[in-house]
Amino acid sequence: MVPVIYFLTFSTYGTHLPGDARGSTDRHQGRMASVPGLARFAESEMQETPYRMELATDRRAVRDAILEVCRHREWRLLALHVRADHVHGVVQAERVTPGRVMGDWKSYSSRGLRVRRPDRQKFWTEGGDVRSVRGPELARILAYVLEGQGEPMEIYDAGQPDL
Repeated sequence: MVPVIYFLTFSTYGTHLPGDARGSTDRHQGRMASVPGLARFAESEMQETPYRMELATDRRAVRDAILEVCRHREWRLLALHVRADHVHGVVQAERVTPGRVMGDWKSYSSRGLRVRRPDRQKFWTEGGDVRSVRGPELARILAYVLEGQGEPMEIYDAGQPDL
């Protein structure tokens, strides 16, 4: 049986809005170009200020929550990088939808962040990006997650479990 491996990306609340100049993803259309009017509208609909994980303790809480849910669900986490405004992760998760993986990662992480930030309700944007990874693409994706994000923040590398 070929393992099911997902590459997940999701951003912190308000930091990557639909129509953003960097581009965004729409669940119906896929990748979208910049749409300034949509970005302004999305910003006007925000219920809280944007959230960034500037503190290492917040990023560590997210890393640890994702490690916890992967252990609990018996998913094999291959790589994780928690940045100030987004999370990249690569996971092998059999017999489960990628939406379930992302939802669990966000809910476990939110629980951990709420202890530190009880004044906030929203930590994550709605949705995110998920791709199935197969074959030689895996090595490239792992390198991107672990080394292609600039200065390392909070990472987990299954090849280096004592991080």
